[in-house]
Amino acid sequence: MMRAALIGLGNIAWKYDQGRPPTDFALSQGGAMRRHPEVQLVGGCSPERADREGFSDWSQGVPVFETPKAMLDQLQPEMVGICSPTHDHFDHARLCLEAGVRVLWLEKPPTETLDELQALITLADKKNATVCVNYFRRYLPSYQRLKQLIQTQEYGTCHLLRLLYSPGLARNGVHFLDQLFYVTGATAYAIDWVERGRDSENPAFTLRLSTGQRVQAFGAQLCYHSNDIDAVCDRGVFSIHHGGKQATAEIAQENSLFPGFYDLTPVTPSPFGEVSFERYMDRVLEDLVASANEGSLPQSNLHSAYCTQALMEDILAKAKT
Repeated sequence: MMRAALIGLGNIAWKYDQGRPPTDFALSQGGAMRRHPEVQLVGGCSPERADREGFSDWSQGVPVFETPKAMLDQLQPEMVGICSPTHDHFDHARLCLEAGVRVLWLEKPPTETLDELQALITLADKKNATVCVNYFRRYLPSYQRLKQLIQTQEYGTCHLLRLLYSPGLARNGVHFLDQLFYVTGATAYAIDWVERGRDSENPAFTLRLSTGQRVQAFGAQLCYHSNDIDAVCDRGVFSIHHGGKQATAEIAQENSLFPGFYDLTPVTPSPFGEVSFERYMDRVLEDLVASANEGSLPQSNLHSAYCTQALMEDILAKAKT
């Protein structure tokens, strides 16, 4: 049994599961930890008294602490979920690794700067620790299928990826920066253009990936989360909308009225199969535990997050100049 604790006791730590039946799939790190048969949730910490009290009630008396050091010293957990604000991620992750924690579940983005991420990669590798970055859409079947469609070229070459995100590139759009590298297998990029002067937190931009695809992205500060990606291929367009809750495929078929011309037509059965958004947090934790036991890298890790972090910083820096 792997003893686990949480640093930061906000929504993604446990509150998203507050009031939900334990039989439902988890929406938070703490919820997933309570469900996993090989993990025992043994503690949490937050500087906020209300969060500590609420977490203690929800977790049925699991010990709470005001500081990460006090929790680590007393409980010595093997796994820690880091759900604190992004600007604290590096310090909290470093504290855990130096205290001997061997497994980290780190919320996105993993650090505030690329320099911090590089330092964290070096330390985690030195400590032989297993670190998962919670880019959880890598674990959804629809995105896994999109990756397969693009990389196997089932419908020809993918030429263009279109993104629509809201609210905030660092808050929500960063998921889709990560998806660019995940679904294409790209390891580098070149920025063509970044919008300046309109909204530096939600800039539009265009770029090219090392795998050949062009990328067009548009951001907006909306009252709803927008998470849409369209992959334009030789013989079809494949789309995942609403963050993974809907997936559609349109395939090129000859126009019955105009022979030799082709239209895009929705196809059934869909190449995506049945779309499910459930169990995404459970899937991440299952991969993290298995990776820790096997000594392998999780599907989403510090190394895979490097290009995402670099691209986010590049875009935001250019949007502010």
